[in-house]
Amino acid sequence: MMVLGKLAGMVLHQLRNPLNIMKTSLYYVISSYSDKMDERMKKHLEMIEKAVDSSDKLIEDILGFARPREPVLENVDINHVARTALADILVPPGTTLETEFSEDLPAIQADPLLLIQMFKNITINAIEAMKGVGTIRIGTRLKEGWIEVSFNDNGPGIGEDMLPRIFEPLFSTKSRGTGLGLSLCRLIVYKHEGEITVRSRKGYGTIFIILLPLAVRASTGGNNDG
Repeated sequence: MMVLGKLAGMVLHQLRNPLNIMKTSLYYVISSYSDKMDERMKKHLEMIEKAVDSSDKLIEDILGFARPREPVLENVDINHVARTALADILVPPGTTLETEFSEDLPAIQADPLLLIQMFKNITINAIEAMKGVGTIRIGTRLKEGWIEVSFNDNGPGIGEDMLPRIFEPLFSTKSRGTGLGLSLCRLIVYKHEGEITVRSRKGYGTIFIILLPLAVRASTGGNNDG
């Protein structure tokens, strides 16, 4: 498993280089020639951009699962982390993101980069499950010594037979899913000594609830010993 993890890391890092070149070239072409393109050309460039973003996310998920790193802890404003993550997500025209963030929440000891990845994975998973049409409500609040983060969508929901397996690696309810995104989210939450649960009903949407402690023990591997 260690050898496979190293091999996967080497291959995926090499794949990321051409993807970054493609993203840079796409940005240049779109920003420089958008006024000279017809709708057909714009559509094809958007398809390429989505494919590159999807491939980049797949690489990120595989690397995160095959070679997980310990959290590097620092004082984190969960609302700032959420806004940073959501600002980086391409939201389809038919999808509405609603936020209800409690203000003046205490800072938590966490790894902001890992939490950003978690926010993005769950939100993108909801967008894909709704096929780009619907509403996702994301909230934060203080709950009995924990920070609670909720993701509530009005998508198709998950059947009772599939719900117990939703966090299993390589299990996916989507025909083109990899089954790594939610598994990685659970791993990130557990490494922060938190809890993640899901409630869903076919035809009535899905809600993910994440509880993060205000402080994480130093044994987790972070740099909170100062």
